[in-house]
Amino acid sequence: AYEISTRDWSSDVCSSDLLPDLAALSPEVAAALAGGPGYYRLSLPVVDSLTPDAARALACCAGDLDLPGITSLTPATAAALAAHRGTLELGVTRLDPDTAAALAQHAGQLCLSGLTVLEPEIADRLRRHAGLLSLPAVTTLALDTARALGSHRGESLILGGIVSLPPEVAAEMRHHQGCLVLPRLAWLSVETRSE
Repeated sequence: AYEISTRDWSSDVCSSDLLPDLAALSPEVAAALAGGPGYYRLSLPVVDSLTPDAARALACCAGDLDLPGITSLTPATAAALAAHRGTLELGVTRLDPDTAAALAQHAGQLCLSGLTVLEPEIADRLRRHAGLLSLPAVTTLALDTARALGSHRGESLILGGIVSLPPEVAAEMRHHQGCLVLPRLAWLSVETRSE
């Protein structure tokens, strides 16, 4: 059992500092961490699994929630985390359609930092996310994936791993209505630039 004292907390709480061996959270520990005294960000990098009850407790965190060790989620756990109002960062490496649809309900910023491949069906679910959507590890977009992401109506879409866009993919991405951020884009064809 872990004892958590608020005197140990700062504006950023990181479980690797306070609880170095903690890979899974009970709902009680999650509630204690989430109920901390107004910190800006709760980072739990070594936590690699969550039950829906623990996720519901973490969703009450007033600050941003950083869970890079979470590489897979059930739809129920994703739905519980989607209730969180701040930035939610997850290390998920793969999503099924139901889990993606549940995460799309999140109202704040959503960063899926471990997702490297984005299938069209998953992109279609994620396009419904209304806030900022960040997919920093996705490096290529298939045409159908770009078509789905092009219809994302959220405030921003950040594709941090994209370094080039073929003309047909760029044409689909042009439909995105919010801010489209491609910080590593180094190449556009002449045809794409002149359209």
